[in-house]
Amino acid sequence: MRFIFMLLVFTTSLLHAQLSNVRQTIENGRTIITYDLGGSGDDVYNISVTATNESGLTVEPVTFVGDFAAVSPGLNRSIWWDPLYEGLSVTGWKIHLTAKKDIGIKWILVEGGLRGKFKISATEVTFDQFDAFCRATGYPKPTDKFGRGKQPVINVNVADAVAFCEWLSKETGTTIRLPEENEWEYAARGGNKSKGYNHSGSNNIDEVAWYSRNSGRITHEVATKMPNELGIYDMSGNVSEWCGTAGASRGGSWLDADYNCDVSSHRNDFPVKRYTNYGFRVLQE
Repeated sequence: MRFIFMLLVFTTSLLHAQLSNVRQTIENGRTIITYDLGGSGDDVYNISVTATNESGLTVEPVTFVGDFAAVSPGLNRSIWWDPLYEGLSVTGWKIHLTAKKDIGIKWILVEGGLRGKFKISATEVTFDQFDAFCRATGYPKPTDKFGRGKQPVINVNVADAVAFCEWLSKETGTTIRLPEENEWEYAARGGNKSKGYNHSGSNNIDEVAWYSRNSGRITHEVATKMPNELGIYDMSGNVSEWCGTAGASRGGSWLDADYNCDVSSHRNDFPVKRYTNYGFRVLQE
């Protein structure tokens, strides 16, 4: 048996994904949600689902399949939810959809240390990711020197990095910021899986870092060298990374000598300046 149950509630994110023609039906005990997703270019979106019943109980369904992760704009997208698998009634639910842009940040869990637990981005923030922020907000795009795409973003100062973090915090509903120096170093050393390397992931710098002797004096796409013990890339070399302390950076860059890429290496520069060898990665609390 198939019938129209109710119109869905839906929202869009700050990134201007447009959910439309959203409908809900029930067929053989499953709730089937169909929708159209507007957007631009090659952008992809994640669709989150919540359900509220007539008593005001709100749940986040987990037994659903279909078009909810990395969804491209298009017509007749669908999600299937089986409430019986979660011990819930089939009928009486009001579904709420939210579309948010997926900018491709992979989070690595870092356990132990002074903070106890946090997540840090597996790679430096890329031009693709920073440009998505600029398109969504009208923020000026930084200039590049070695290409965009999956190259680490450069020519950004601390204020630019903080603006990105504030926007991504709103998009994800979490607190995202620049790592403090002690957090950065703990993650770079491999956290509770550390093997005590001088560089992030190896004592052989050429395995893990783009630096003055192998970079060709340019940046390289992120995650093209070996990761460290936690699966984090480029914490030595490629670009120096701004930290939460004003003007502090860690990790060394494509133009630095090997000793500047040690996990213990520290540098202070002008936080308002934009450099071709400076970028950043982000931390999620």
